[in-house]
Amino acid sequence: MIYEYRDRFITASVRHNGIQIRAVGQQAIDTTSPAGRMMLQMLGSFAEFERAMLRERTKVGLESARRQGRIGGRRPKLRPQQQAEIIKMVSRGKRTAADAARLFDVHPATVCRLLAQARMGTAMAN
Repeated sequence: MIYEYRDRFITASVRHNGIQIRAVGQQAIDTTSPAGRMMLQMLGSFAEFERAMLRERTKVGLESARRQGRIGGRRPKLRPQQQAEIIKMVSRGKRTAADAARLFDVHPATVCRLLAQARMGTAMAN
């Protein structure tokens, strides 16, 4: 929908500003003539159609994968057991978050995010 508006806006903007396109080669497009303008609009329509078809195929594929129990995204770097170990070590003061990150070979932001989720989980439980 936004794309449709943008495509029409670009075509109208090109025409309004007096810009004329003449593509030379195998596919000659000349926007100075009515046939050339029609060809440019048809190419835009085909591009819009292809974009819509791709969007639809992607949506159907994702829905099918979800029905089969698959979820998208990256796999977690830490297993649940490792996550529990990090939370325990840091909350008991045995290690800092940066130390735990180095120990488990993850980015410190991963450990901070894990600890924040654990805090939110305990705050929700209380």
